[in-house]
Amino acid sequence: MFCVHFFSSLESSILAIMAYDRYVAIYNPLRYMSILSYRFLAKMILCHFLRNLILIGLLPILATRLPFCSSNVIPHCYCDHMGILKLACTDTTMNSYLGLFEIASIFGLDAIFIIFSYVLILRSVLKVGSKEAFRKALNTCGAHLFVILYFYTTLLFSLLVYRTGMKVVPEIHIMFSVLYLLVPPVLNPLVYAIRTKEIRRAIFKSCFK
Repeated sequence: MFCVHFFSSLESSILAIMAYDRYVAIYNPLRYMSILSYRFLAKMILCHFLRNLILIGLLPILATRLPFCSSNVIPHCYCDHMGILKLACTDTTMNSYLGLFEIASIFGLDAIFIIFSYVLILRSVLKVGSKEAFRKALNTCGAHLFVILYFYTTLLFSLLVYRTGMKVVPEIHIMFSVLYLLVPPVLNPLVYAIRTKEIRRAIFKSCFK
């Protein structure tokens, strides 16, 4: 449970950091290396890492204190927190509220930060007001926006199914959960690598030499 939720929260944090990276690249490209120094990036990553480690670490700790007196099988392909809570034969209100708090503190804050970054990016592009600036911004942010929309859409669907009790075919719910966990990490290196000229040339040479 810890590994699944911790790494999905890290994925969200990475998308938030990359949104800021895109903002700096468009708003202040000449100072890009000085603003996003290795020291600054290390601090940002460490802060997100510790936040996720502490908050997600509480989930399995509280879950182990629950009594399970019937089935030990969840309708899922991995150890999901809400799936485990549904098996407990006691009141799980505190665990459920903790889950909501962590969703707001991790995914909610990351999503707000991403939206704020892209509002600033849009503002910068509109200030310039040229088609060339818009094209460059789209080229810089297009792949990142696609991964963001994909990740948060599938995540939101999975959360709504559990939290609102929506009647969805279990196979569909499992499919969406797996999609938001596995596909973005697989897409990231492909999407960003293909956009790099040197890597494109290397792939072309290896395929058509």
